[in-house]
Amino acid sequence: MPQSLESKALSRIAFGSCHSRNAFDNGNGAAIGSPPISIWDVIRREVNPQAFLWTGDAVYPPRNVKGDAPLHVLIDEYRKMLFNSSIGYSSFRKGIVVSGTWDDHDYGGNDRGKELPSREKRRDAFLDFLGVSPNDDRRNRLGVYSSIDLGEEGRKVKVIFLDTRFHRDTHCIPSVGANPSIPLGALVACSEYFDSDVFGNISLSRSLARKPAATRLLTAGLSLPSFMPKWSGCTNDIEMLGDEQWEWLENEVELSDASVNIIVSSVQVLTSNPVVESWGHFPDEKRRLIKLISKLPGLVLLSGDVHHAEVLTAKPKRSLFDNDLGSIIEVTSSGLTHSCEEPFYGPLCAPILDAYQAHRYLGANVQNASLPSYYTGRNFGSITFDWEKRVFQVKIHDAKGRSVLEVQLKMDRATNLAESTISMPQCIDGSFLPTIRVMFWLACSFFALRMLRARNKKNGKHVPNVNARGETNRRLQSEMKWSPSLAFAIGGGRFSSQFSKMGSWQNDDSVIRRVLETSKTIALVGASKNVERASNHVMADLQRMGYRVIPTNPGLAKQNVELYGERVYPNLEAAFADHEIDLVDVFRRSEDAGEFVDEAIKFGAKAVWLQMGVVDEEAGKRAVSAGLDVVMDSCPLPESRRLGISGPST
Repeated sequence: MPQSLESKALSRIAFGSCHSRNAFDNGNGAAIGSPPISIWDVIRREVNPQAFLWTGDAVYPPRNVKGDAPLHVLIDEYRKMLFNSSIGYSSFRKGIVVSGTWDDHDYGGNDRGKELPSREKRRDAFLDFLGVSPNDDRRNRLGVYSSIDLGEEGRKVKVIFLDTRFHRDTHCIPSVGANPSIPLGALVACSEYFDSDVFGNISLSRSLARKPAATRLLTAGLSLPSFMPKWSGCTNDIEMLGDEQWEWLENEVELSDASVNIIVSSVQVLTSNPVVESWGHFPDEKRRLIKLISKLPGLVLLSGDVHHAEVLTAKPKRSLFDNDLGSIIEVTSSGLTHSCEEPFYGPLCAPILDAYQAHRYLGANVQNASLPSYYTGRNFGSITFDWEKRVFQVKIHDAKGRSVLEVQLKMDRATNLAESTISMPQCIDGSFLPTIRVMFWLACSFFALRMLRARNKKNGKHVPNVNARGETNRRLQSEMKWSPSLAFAIGGGRFSSQFSKMGSWQNDDSVIRRVLETSKTIALVGASKNVERASNHVMADLQRMGYRVIPTNPGLAKQNVELYGERVYPNLEAAFADHEIDLVDVFRRSEDAGEFVDEAIKFGAKAVWLQMGVVDEEAGKRAVSAGLDVVMDSCPLPESRRLGISGPST
C-alpha cells in the first residue's frame, strides 16, 4: 500500500539530486567560493517546502574509494548527511516530509544495475536514510520503488518513485568506467566531468570513476542493437524495472485518484541525448512506460543524474502555456552541489546539450523564452500548486534560489498519447552511420588516388608541380575529379554532389539581417512532422520568434494534417496563392534546390534561404539577378542569435 500523508493544504514541494559531501570540505557548510550558507538554507528560504523529493544520488562515496562503494562507506555517508550539522541537511529535513529514490552513486556503483552485489543490504541502508520504519512494506521489496500520497481529498498529489537500478540490465556496451580493474577506464570511456574540492583543485583519481559517456554514445550512434541482437545486452527488450516493479507500477497507475501525478525516475526518460544514462537505451521499456503513465491526469516526470537542469517533452511545444498539444513534460534537476559547467567538462556541456535537442521543451527559459530550456549551473527544483485555478508550476532554481526555468501545467487532464506519438525521438538512432559511410568512401578515394599516383611514378610518368610556371597537370586534374566521383558512385552521391557545388558563395551579414528583420511570413519547403528532423525544430522555433511559417510537403498535404497549427500545402504555388510570402526557406538536397529557387522568383518572394548543407550557386545568382536576397548553407536560428535578432521588426 502507498504511504499516505495528509495535509490541510499542500502548496509547495522541493526536489533535487546529486549531493556530494565533497563540496563541503571547508568545514563551514558552504561550497568554496559560495556564500557562507548551504544549498539547504537556500531551499528553505526560497521555497519553504512541505516535502522534499530525492531524485537520486543523495550521497557520493569519498574520493579515495575506487570502484564499487562498500556498504559501510555508504552507511557512513548517510550518517554524516543526517547528523553533521555543518552540511545543513539535518536541520532542513525537520518538520517536512522527505522521500525519494536512489541512483548509481547512493546505490554504490557507477552506472551499475542488477549485477551489483549486496543489493538488499544497500536497499535497507537507503531506507534507513529516508527514515522508513523497520516494518514498512518497502523492506520486503526488491528495490526502493514506492509511492506517497500528499494532500487532502480533491486536492491530492501522488508521487511514484521508480527504482532504475535494482533490476536494470547492463548497457549494450558495458560501462568501462564501472570496472575498477581497467586502468583509467572512465577516462577511456570519456569521463563526464572531473571532480575537485568543489571544483577548484582537480581530483583526477576520483574523476576516473565518474560517468562514462563514449560507450553509450557508440551504442546509440552505431545502432548496435540492430547489428548485434544476439549479443547479451544489445537487444531492445533489455529490462529497466523488472516484472515485480512493473506489476506494482501498473496497479499504482490504475488506482490513482490524484489530481496531480508525479513520476520520479533517477535517470532521464524523454531525452534523445545518447551521452547520458537514460530510458532511451532501453527503448521497449521506455515505450511501455510512456504508454502506461499517459493515462494519468496532471502528469509530470521528475529526474536527476545528469548534472544540469532541463525541461523535456515528448514533442516540442510552441509556447509556455500551450498545453493543448497533448504531451508529457519532464523536468530534470541536477545537481545540488556540483554541475556540468565546472572543470573540466564545463566547456563541452552546452555544446553537447545543443547537439541533442529533439526532446527539449520550447520556451521555459525565464531569462529569454527563445533560449534553450536548460541550465548548466548548480540547481534545485520546486513545485507550487494553485488549487483554485487547478494549475501547478514546476521551477528550476539556481544556487542562489532564483528561478531560471519554469513550466506551468494543468491538473486533472490526462495526455493519453497516441501510439504514433509514443514513437518519440530516440537515443539509439544510428546517427553516426551516414558520417562513417562518407568517411569510409573518402578514405577509399584517398588511398586509390595515392595508388594511382604511385603507379604513374613507377611507370616513369612525371607529375610536375602545379605551382611551377602556373601550369596544371591534366592527369592530376583527372585524378582529383575521380576521387569525389568514386564517393558519388559508391557512397550514394549525397556528399560528393554537395561537395561539387560548394564554391565561393559568401553570405553577407547585412543581407542576413535584412532578411530576418523584414520577413514576416516564411514558406518552409520540406516540412516534416517528425520531431527528429531539423525542419520540424526550425519551424517551431521560427514560430516562437514571431514569424508565421507556412509548411509545404506534398506527402503531408495529402493527409490533410496541420503542423504546429498551420495547414500543410502541397507546393509553393498553392502556398503563394493563399499567403503573401516574404521568404522561402528550403530544406531539400542541393541538387533539388534550384527548382524551388526558381519558383520563389516566379511567385514573387523577396528572399530565399537555403539551409545548412544546401548549396546551389547558379540558382543563387539567378535569384540575385531577379532582385531577391539570398542566403545559403546556413540556418536562421543560430544566425539570429549571433546577430541579436529576436524576430521580425514591427
